[in-house]
Amino acid sequence: MKVKSAIALLACLSSVPSVCIFLAIGSIAAAQAPSRDSWSDENGTLRAKAVIGDCLNGLSASQSAGICVPRAFEACEDEHGTSQRQMNDCATFSRLAWEGRRVDAAKRLMAARSSGVRFPSPEPHIKHLVESEGRWEAWNRSDCEMQAAFSEGGTYHRYDLDICLSNHAANRAIELERLIDVWQKIFVL
Repeated sequence: MKVKSAIALLACLSSVPSVCIFLAIGSIAAAQAPSRDSWSDENGTLRAKAVIGDCLNGLSASQSAGICVPRAFEACEDEHGTSQRQMNDCATFSRLAWEGRRVDAAKRLMAARSSGVRFPSPEPHIKHLVESEGRWEAWNRSDCEMQAAFSEGGTYHRYDLDICLSNHAANRAIELERLIDVWQKIFVL
């Protein structure tokens, strides 16, 4: 390959030297430029949210939303890399995306208003949801700290903790989104 490139450069130089030098410098610069990582710190969580959304929106009626739980992490790992630092990043991006989805679903439910039909007030349901969310949040962190305890102090710990928190948040988000499907038949969301 290098021999062919050298021969092509020599042939080019013999015809239009200034254009060849410009093209050669451009080729070297392009080869040395780092590729754009769509999972960079600035874009990682946005990319994870997009992967999750695409997965959930692409489900057939017979598929469980549970298959989307690891998708953001897997896509990140495939595109971002598998070094420990990169896997830590991917677990964090997945966690942040799923936590955002969970919080958005809870906010939507907590904003429920009466539709004036069967259930005049959503307040008792919102009160139960607030209690449930508080208990879930206390359990979530505690459970993941227990699961990740053996990795504490090591480079794997951040991954271990974040992947657990991501999985928990994903399952909770899916539960709350199913609840939205039910509540919107009764309340105004």
